[in-house]
Amino acid sequence: MKDSSDETLSLSRRGALLSIGLIGTALALHPTDSDALSLKRLKFVTDWESFNGMRVREIKIGNGISPRDGDICAIHFSIFYDNLEVVSTRESSGLAASPVGFTFGASAGPGAIMPGIMKGVDGMKVGGLRLLEIPPELAFGKRGKKPLIPENATIEVAVQLLSVKRSGTNPNVSPGFGSSMF
Repeated sequence: MKDSSDETLSLSRRGALLSIGLIGTALALHPTDSDALSLKRLKFVTDWESFNGMRVREIKIGNGISPRDGDICAIHFSIFYDNLEVVSTRESSGLAASPVGFTFGASAGPGAIMPGIMKGVDGMKVGGLRLLEIPPELAFGKRGKKPLIPENATIEVAVQLLSVKRSGTNPNVSPGFGSSMF
């Protein structure tokens, strides 16, 4: 016959091991300070330059193609206000981080993005990383983004151009063995 204190001890050991396992997993999956994008740690390639009604600084110059009107672009971005990261497409690490896709040149409707980001991506090459200082009229304007970005606020955006898919290309067909061309 089992002693009730043995069962309690066994259950408390399982609970302790489960707690240690969950804490370890949470620590392993949580991004460390070195994974987070910080304005203080960025190394710049250029000084501030005026460009498309805002200020721009290159962090990394890409070596791929630049977007043209109608191209589909994929980017990662982080929005900063008062040195605080407010919004990011990199909120998760690894495969869970989702880039944002948009149609370059679209000013409204499906495929559009904040005007300041659109203007900031202009002239970038795939693989590039820029810091944009976007005035309110090209960002959130009079409405702000409550509760962290007040109305008429200038924001900073770190944007990385991940890919450009040329307008008029069919993403479902690739020439080569096994593909069908009509």
